[in-house]
Formats: sequence, C-alpha cells, structure tokens
Amino acid sequence: MAELRRVDPRTLVSNPNNPRSSIGSLEELRKLALNIKAIGILHPPAVRELEDGRLMIVAGHRRTEGAIYAGLTEIDVYVGDQSEDLDALAAVSENFVRLDMTEPEQWNSVTRLREQLGYTDPQVCAALMVTPSYLKRLSLLAKLHPPILDAIALGRGPDERQRKVIAQASLDEQRDAWAEMFSESVEDDEDPAEYRVKAEDPEDTVAWGALARNLEQKEWYARNARFGDDLTRKHNIVWMEDLFAEPGTDSRYTLDATAYAAAQQDWLDNERPENSIVLVSDEYGYVRAPEGFITMGTWMATQEGEVMGYGLNPRTLKIVEERCRPSVAFTQSHATGPAEPEAPKERPDVSGTGHKMDVSRFSAGPLRPKVVVKENWNGTSLQG
Repeated sequence: MAELRRVDPRTLVSNPNNPRSSIGSLEELRKLALNIKAIGILHPPAVRELEDGRLMIVAGHRRTEGAIYAGLTEIDVYVGDQSEDLDALAAVSENFVRLDMTEPEQWNSVTRLREQLGYTDPQVCAALMVTPSYLKRLSLLAKLHPPILDAIALGRGPDERQRKVIAQASLDEQRDAWAEMFSESVEDDEDPAEYRVKAEDPEDTVAWGALARNLEQKEWYARNARFGDDLTRKHNIVWMEDLFAEPGTDSRYTLDATAYAAAQQDWLDNERPENSIVLVSDEYGYVRAPEGFITMGTWMATQEGEVMGYGLNPRTLKIVEERCRPSVAFTQSHATGPAEPEAPKERPDVSGTGHKMDVSRFSAGPLRPKVVVKENWNGTSLQG
C-alpha cells in the first residue's frame, strides 16, 4: 500500500530504466522550478524503497529535478511496494498519458515492455491506452536510420507517407542516401552518413520528399519527361529498357528520382514556353496557380489575358499544365494609373426654412375639421 513521506529530493535515486532520456532544456526546467516554487508539487513523485533503504523514483523525474532546481529541501513522495516490472510499466504509462515523450522514446519503452516484460501487442495497447494503428506507426521507427530518429525526436521528421516509404528501404540504403544528401554539410573527417540535424538551428531541416523519392523503388519513364537529350546528359540520367512494356511505347525509364526531378525542374525553369507562368505546389503536393492568378476550368471559354501555367507534381514528377488568368483582386490592385475621381455631388440650396419649393403647384383644399373632445356620461372622452 502506498505511503506518503516527506523527503529531501536530492536523496532520491534515478530509475535506470526511466523511459524519458531527457528532462528537457534548461529553460523548460527553469519554468518548471518557478512553477513548483510558486504552488508546490501538485502530484508527488512515485518512488520504491530499495533493499538498502534508498528511495528510487518510479515516476516523476522532472518534478524531482524541478524541485531541486527550485532549492526545495523537502517534498512529498508516494512510497509503493510494487515490483520492478510494475515500476517499468508505471513509468512508461505515466509518460505516455502525458503525451510529452518523443516518438523514439515511446518506441524504446514499447520495446522494453515487449522484450523484457513479455508483453504482447494487445497488452501494450491496453496498458498504454494507445490504438493498434498507433503502435504500428511507432513500429516503423525500428526500421529507420538513427539520424532520422534524431530528427523525429526534434519534431522535424518526415510525414507519415514519407516515413513509410523510407522505412521500406533497407538501413544500408537509407544510410547511403543520407550520406549523399549531407555530403557537403560535414567536415572532411566526418562521416556524412552520421550527420545529425542541429537542435539549436531551427533552419537545419531535411528535404524528406527528396529522400523518400530517392529511396522509393519506382520507375520514372522518359515518356513522361519534358526534358530532352541535353538535360538528360546534363543531369547524368541513364535510361534502361522496360522489357515488359507494350510494343510501340517509349519503354525507357530510370530509377534515379533525384536526377529525374532535377531535369524536370530545369526544363520548367529554363525551357518552358514563352509567356507562361510557373505553378506552385502546396504542403500537400497539390499544384496550384501562383499568387495573383487563378486556374480556369476546362469548360470555361478562352478569356483575354489568360496564360498557360506549368508546374512539377512533387509526387508523380510529371509536368502539370493549367490554364490561368489574373485574379480580379490582382488586376484591380495592379491597375495602371489611378481611377478617375468621382464628381462631387451637388449640394442642394438650403434656406433657413428648408429646401426651397414652388408651392404654387399645390392646390389649396379645405382644411381638416377641428377635433372637438366631449366628455361622456361615464367620464370617458369622445372625439367628435
């Protein structure tokens, strides 16, 4: 049965199996300490008494560190008598429920529950209150190159689709693709395959779409390319023949998605038709008109000022064509020359007795009869 004790937080022993590998930044710890100093610890840490009498933290490492940073010499703790296995489950469960563990930390905790405690997947889901689909998503982390896990822990990882594509490649393939991507971002004596995204630099991000395309086992066909032989040679694209293609079709393809995309973009930037515009893609990969233009439906008649827009679909790597015209708001705000000012409204001639009127147009008629008020016999008034 749990017992509430008051102890010095500096005497508490850290749990070697703590699922949280970090207590956060110094700034976060300082904020927590100020909060604890102001209102105290609302939820006392849970501890277990060891054989030598020391108290080991089961759940509440950050609260304990915050109390120490705040200079507290005594805090309340709950002393339980649960086993080491229950300690591990309690520590993992508490952090999962609070939802502030990074995904790699969550995955390490799930792995420990599976391997050391023998939990099945349904038992893990029930204990941690997560869905099987979420657990399956975490399982992808076991198939990712370690520097990718670091980026995910920083909140700068790939989206779900990109993560699936990357995880389908072997760790060696991921390592090679990572090294190629960051070959110019490291010093001469450093291995680009081990490059880590810098936590202190928010601009240090990864082109996950390019990495996923590079690892995706997919053929990119010459028949869908806009670029010609010159750009093919410029970007070192080597075509292969699809022996199972239908007769009469261009069966050439390449597996180098990065080079194929670069050649398509090169055509878009330098060889697209004159007087055309470049379409842009949004965060979901959809191609749309740039600012100041709107796309036109295929059913719409040709309009004055319309242009052709060309854009690169980041998923299919095909060049998309759209008819576009300047938007109304754009044309109004960019009109040449100021609009002619309105003529001032004529002010009516007003005299002290109102607007001057020609009263001779009105015929004189009989005046309304005078209303006479008479008193009725019961005290009410009658109008006559």
